[in-house]
Amino acid sequence: MGQGVAIVPTSNIVKSPVEGTISAVYPTGHAIGIISKDGAEVLIHIGIDTVELDGRYFTTLVQQNQKVTQGEAIVEFDREAVKTAGFDTTVMMIVTNTPDYNISVTPDTTTKDTQWVISLAEKNTKNETMDQGEIKHV
Repeated sequence: MGQGVAIVPTSNIVKSPVEGTISAVYPTGHAIGIISKDGAEVLIHIGIDTVELDGRYFTTLVQQNQKVTQGEAIVEFDREAVKTAGFDTTVMMIVTNTPDYNISVTPDTTTKDTQWVISLAEKNTKNETMDQGEIKHV
């Protein structure tokens, strides 16, 4: 599927880690696809097996083809209700076109809020690093 990070959420709001365009909104609200302005294809998947909830406890705050900014709320979900229903609430952020990038994940210690920075370095045809970019999970 691709490289990324898994985060145990401390909030009921999932925010966009990138500036870009919403490419997919799953009807169940548990997953959102975003294409960043730099071309990274980012999948946000909330919880494990939460598709089985059939949309219960999830409210999408965006629509397909909508432009979003980094840090903008994209999904609200009831973490406690999801846990009570027997599901893991871990949020996964996956770069699905990973082969196009060299990816590294580091904590961002410059802010008071917990953030992780996924650094993307686009590869050229010789597999050398080219343009730099980053995705921040907020």
